[in-house]
Amino acid sequence: YGFIDTTGTLVIPAAYDWAGGFQEGLCRVEVKKKLGFIDTSGTMVIPPQYSPGDVWDFQDGLAMIKEKKYRAFIDKTGAKVIRTRYSDVMPFENGLAEVRREVKVGLLGGFLTSAVSFATGVPTFGVGTDLIGEKVKRGYIDKTGAEIISTKNDYNSPFYNGMALVRVKSKWGIVDRKGAYVIEPKYKAIHFFHDGLAAVQDGDKWGFVGRDGQIAIAPAYEEAHDFHEDLAVVSKGGKSFFIDKTGRVPFLVPSMITTLGDFASELAPAKIGDKWGFIDRTGTVVIAPAYDEVRTHSYTTDHL
Repeated sequence: YGFIDTTGTLVIPAAYDWAGGFQEGLCRVEVKKKLGFIDTSGTMVIPPQYSPGDVWDFQDGLAMIKEKKYRAFIDKTGAKVIRTRYSDVMPFENGLAEVRREVKVGLLGGFLTSAVSFATGVPTFGVGTDLIGEKVKRGYIDKTGAEIISTKNDYNSPFYNGMALVRVKSKWGIVDRKGAYVIEPKYKAIHFFHDGLAAVQDGDKWGFVGRDGQIAIAPAYEEAHDFHEDLAVVSKGGKSFFIDKTGRVPFLVPSMITTLGDFASELAPAKIGDKWGFIDRTGTVVIAPAYDEVRTHSYTTDHL
């Protein structure tokens, strides 16, 4: 294996038994059944010393290697800079690496499904949706090797927009990428932040908390969706309606509407009878109910 440039000129001689792709300026190559790293000039900067399957590509400035039992990380000189006490580790990304450990029993006895997967419109993480499974605990280490989010927590979600849901002693909160609490773990259930507010369940009622960790809208609702376009669907007394970020009801929902969806592009799904249509921000039905199912898109490239 070797490398050519875009003109077809051989720039790195075909001298390797195998070669990967360049990542962060370095490439894994195999020589006599051992792997090392070359740079873009073909210079061997980390001599071949790792068995196939025991070293990964560089990511976030570090490459993971397999030791006898656990994982470690090397820098671009080949120096070992982090030793972990975990055998299941993910590469570093934006300064953090996910670590995992197995537990003998299911984490939450199925609780995650109802506590986490409610987060409408965002990635959800619970039994059946979290790829690590319910018998594996996730934590995070930084580049010093310190565990900033403990695998001893009941549960830690993957990061979403720089934050992760955590469950500590049966209560839910949110942490940032430094492991600091944005919302202290004191709620029965919690959503990720949307439009600057996170829905929280305190007792049997839902409300909203700001990024300062303070209650922004007092818990008073039986159900709560996330905020989208500054409005959120909530339910009270068996009826669904919208509130704004002050908790005010901006318009009345027509009584024939039984179910509401989240706003996108100034329209929200609304179910009348057994068909779906759309209402605008005044509550007026602007697309007549004619559909068995509707979905909205929030990506800027979508037009439908």
